[in-house]
Parts: sequence; structure tokens; C-alpha cells
Amino acid sequence: MLPSVRALSVSIRMVAYAHVTLTLQVLGRRTVLVGKGKHRRRMVRVVVLYAATMRGTTGRQGRLTGRLPITYRPARPVQATLSVTVRGKDSLATAHMSVLLKPHR
Repeated sequence: MLPSVRALSVSIRMVAYAHVTLTLQVLGRRTVLVGKGKHRRRMVRVVVLYAATMRGTTGRQGRLTGRLPITYRPARPVQATLSVTVRGKDSLATAHMSVLLKPHR
């Protein structure tokens, strides 16, 4: 659970000179009408309400420290997904985690 912060501090340890991509996404649902006449029906679509990305490269020691600014201001607490992708010379690693963004006060 994240308190009402303006930036997410990130510290990663990986292999040297790996390319790192962090993505924070808030997803929502939108109801749309599809079809015509008697065949008209409602469908729920998933839409991205907010996305923030940070890219960087680990140094010689394999460390990356940075801040991912969060400019999204939710009215109530919302779930967000933080995805971390690391590309090394011959490898690829991805991790997803769920975080809770609280409203600013």
C-alpha cells in the first residue's frame, strides 16, 4: 500500500549494464454499447486510466536507483500494477506487483 506520495523510489540490483523499464498502470472499466437494433448489447472494456514509465540502465556494479513520478490524483484508493522488465545481454526478466494508490490529502 502506497501512501499519498508524489514519486515512487526504486532501487534495483541486477547484472551490470542491464536495461530496466518500470511501468505503473491504473486500469479501469468502461461500459460501451455495441451492435444495432435488437442485437444491441452492453460490453465492459478495460481501459488504461493512467500510465507512467521510467527507463534506465544499471551501472558497472549492477545497481539502478531512481524515482518514478506519480501525477495521478485518485478520488478514492485504486489498485495499480507495477511492472519491472530487465534486459541483460542474453536474458530477460519481468516481474509484476500490485500496489494501492491512496488519494492525496
